[in-house]
Amino acid sequence: MRTCPLPLGPLVTVSRLTIQVRLCDRFQETIRVPGIIGAIDCTHISIVPTKVHEEAYTNLHHGHHSLNVQMICDRDLRVLNLSASYPVRTNDQFIWRHSQARTEMQRRDKVLHYAPAEACLIVQTCVVLHNMIILHRPIDTMRPIDTMRSLGP
Repeated sequence: MRTCPLPLGPLVTVSRLTIQVRLCDRFQETIRVPGIIGAIDCTHISIVPTKVHEEAYTNLHHGHHSLNVQMICDRDLRVLNLSASYPVRTNDQFIWRHSQARTEMQRRDKVLHYAPAEACLIVQTCVVLHNMIILHRPIDTMRPIDTMRSLGP
């Protein structure tokens, strides 16, 4: 359950805010969306079978053992954050909720720093994404999401 923040190489002496601005600028150059500092996803990494909690590491779809690894990358695919200690049956959302990256993001200011028209577009986009998740979520996972708890204090 450990998360491994990775050093940012030559940027290590630069302030965190400067690093964030650089990451945002690099994404904006490519995809023209402001405020993005990284891309996150989980992937399954095959491992040799284990004797301890074997069922948690067994990938039912592929029949082999694996880890569920979460990575956050910048635009140039440099890994900024890594969580590689969960078995394959651990839900991606669980890994995110218990990640150091999420904890760090929750400490930040929770205010949209945009003009009202841009803030409106951001909120509308979030609603569309929310509805897409609801629409495409498998039936067996259809349960209310406690958004207040997931946002933290």
